[in-house]
Amino acid sequence: MEREGFKANLRTVAALLLACEDGLEIRLGKEIHGYCLRNGLFDLDPHVGTALIGFYLKFDVRISRLVFDLMIVRSIGSWNAMINGYVDVGNYLEALNLFMSMLENGVHFDSVLQCWLLSKPVRNLSSPIGYANPSNGYQVEICW
Repeated sequence: MEREGFKANLRTVAALLLACEDGLEIRLGKEIHGYCLRNGLFDLDPHVGTALIGFYLKFDVRISRLVFDLMIVRSIGSWNAMINGYVDVGNYLEALNLFMSMLENGVHFDSVLQCWLLSKPVRNLSSPIGYANPSNGYQVEICW
């Protein structure tokens, strides 16, 4: 593509990361991550950061969190991806902590996260139980 004189844009990068994620190609995904950093794509749009979060979630949630923490601009999709990533690996308490941080930062969750919260109570026998209760707004109840 570059040999033809074209540069990858945000959509191209997101599509390539998705292909790497599906093929479990960590080396290629890391190369694309480097390309994003070198060409300023990571700081331009939250969709690139969110695509990187989704890519790294296939390999290590800690790397995804580093990407999330480095994002200058986050979308609700970025928050959703990271919260869901923690739940997928069974780290329910960190998912709840991140959800609370999202609310403290003034980010209002969207219908996607709301449906997810209402359909999947975050529970594990060894960790607290938490859920969003629509009858009392954005309150998250945590019980032992």
